[in-house]
Amino acid sequence: MEFLHQSHRDPCSVQLYALKSDAAWVSDKQQIAAGHMQCNLNLWIVHFWPGPDPRNPDFAAFFVQAHASFRDLHDGFGVGRVLQEIPTEHIPLMAAVGMRIARPATSGQPMALATLTRGDARTDPGSLMSFLFLKPPGRLGLNPSEQCMLTLALRQLTDADIAECMGCSRDYIRKLWSRVYDALQTHAGLAVRERHELKRSQRGREQRRLALEFFRTHLEELRPGRTLR
Repeated sequence: MEFLHQSHRDPCSVQLYALKSDAAWVSDKQQIAAGHMQCNLNLWIVHFWPGPDPRNPDFAAFFVQAHASFRDLHDGFGVGRVLQEIPTEHIPLMAAVGMRIARPATSGQPMALATLTRGDARTDPGSLMSFLFLKPPGRLGLNPSEQCMLTLALRQLTDADIAECMGCSRDYIRKLWSRVYDALQTHAGLAVRERHELKRSQRGREQRRLALEFFRTHLEELRPGRTLR
């Protein structure tokens, strides 16, 4: 990413979009998986809100929703560094969430480059962006099919809907759930098969509820994730 340090009138995001789609800065699935395991993925944020203004009373609700969506999309990946170009007037706001200025704005480049590394986050674990770097590695060893199924289940899809999305049978989805329950009990100490006092249909719902409750707060188990059967 030599151009990050070069003087250029266009923002880096514009320069990135101008590159070929197969440029070296774009990681494929295998590279993302490898970077995930080594916790050295670079996350480049190529957008910034056009509004509302941070001083606007409506900004708080906007920012909370944007952060929740950002966390849902990126939590649990092995990120080593996050980068984002920002207008100079938003530098105090980004500093407040933990990001640091790696390249200040100049007359030749009106946008400042903000960054946050794994090392930075570990020295300030209370910052808003530190969640990107503090998750432990996944320990369940889920395969891509199980990761895909759980990702869809977290979106409140039924098993029938999941089977249709994955192009498989509902019996196959049931087998995936069974393997997930086994992995949870073996590696996470979550005994989702117990609760014998419940009826069979109730146990099934309770198993699913407990499993999804676990994965909502352990997204590292579903990353990087692939849409494979």
